[in-house]
Amino acid sequence: CWRRTLLPSRRIPSKSSARFASMENSLVIDMLPDCLRYSPEEWMALLEENPALDSAGVEDVVLMGAGASSLVVGPALLVELTLENETEVVVAALEVWLPSRLLKAMLASECASSLDAAPLPLPKPRVRQLKGLSLMPPRAAAPVRASAVTFVRPTAGPACQQQQQHQQQQQPQQQQQLQQQQQQHRLIRLTMKMGGSHGTGSRLWEGGVLLATWLLHESCLQPPGPVANLRVLELGAGFCGLPSRIAAHVGALRVTATEGVSEVFQLLLENVRNCDVRAKMLRWGEDEIADEDAPDVLLFADCVYTEAGASLLLECVAMCQRLQPRLVVHGTLEPEARFGCQEFAEGMVRLGFVASREVLSSELLAVVKK
Repeated sequence: CWRRTLLPSRRIPSKSSARFASMENSLVIDMLPDCLRYSPEEWMALLEENPALDSAGVEDVVLMGAGASSLVVGPALLVELTLENETEVVVAALEVWLPSRLLKAMLASECASSLDAAPLPLPKPRVRQLKGLSLMPPRAAAPVRASAVTFVRPTAGPACQQQQQHQQQQQPQQQQQLQQQQQQHRLIRLTMKMGGSHGTGSRLWEGGVLLATWLLHESCLQPPGPVANLRVLELGAGFCGLPSRIAAHVGALRVTATEGVSEVFQLLLENVRNCDVRAKMLRWGEDEIADEDAPDVLLFADCVYTEAGASLLLECVAMCQRLQPRLVVHGTLEPEARFGCQEFAEGMVRLGFVASREVLSSELLAVVKK
């Protein structure tokens, strides 16, 4: 949780290429044209022209000569990505994009003359994920299927119940009725459509479940909770927007879930329909947050994977801060395992926020684990 104070980059080194063989964020491109004699830096620049690779981040590129391995054919590249969970998306994108891009490179290079004389068509480059010690062919996109997540409202203890009764006596009758209606049903079952292979946004991540569960527990055990009667906006909501949907359940005044990948956004649009949640397209670094969407509370879950991503997330926070100087931010981070978390934390301090790490109950953690 980050809050504004009243008072006014560390660079993580690249991982060694010697670890390629044991990492799922690596891929091999072989059957490349012999006449393209690019350096690793030139290959990296070419690959980063593709939006999927630019998003996933290229950590390193290693050249493999013909015969370097029995698993590859002809000249090959060993490519390490920053985001391991984007590897399948990158493989699928390169299969479509790379042949025409290589042809363009050949026409612009010294091998154009040999291309004209070639009796056979150019071989299509082969792109495969490196998983463990084997090369994995690209998998078909997962079919969209129906699923559901069930949340259980926690039962307040005697001390907490007395506190709630005292607060209800001081609140208007209309607010008391609203709280009684919310407590009638302990089970909250959120149905959703999930599937496809569109990167991180098409998966259900632990951080999203954790944030949604925390919002529910805080609202039930310490009413009115962190979002009651406030305007809420979620960044990087993914295909289902679980935190946004729970925020709507626990009395947020207005909830907007945003997503920047068009395919993922279409699923989000379906999943928040009839949930008192608005879905809006928001591409970090490109789109502006409209005045009508100005939030009092900003939510995000598992959105920081790279330093570039942390910088873009900070830009979104700064935009919301300009619209609401008293902005409060609730988010989940994995600082021990993700790039960019340190940079994000330092950037929030520069924006004038003070952070507090929430201590989670064993009950809440058990629910999330289950």
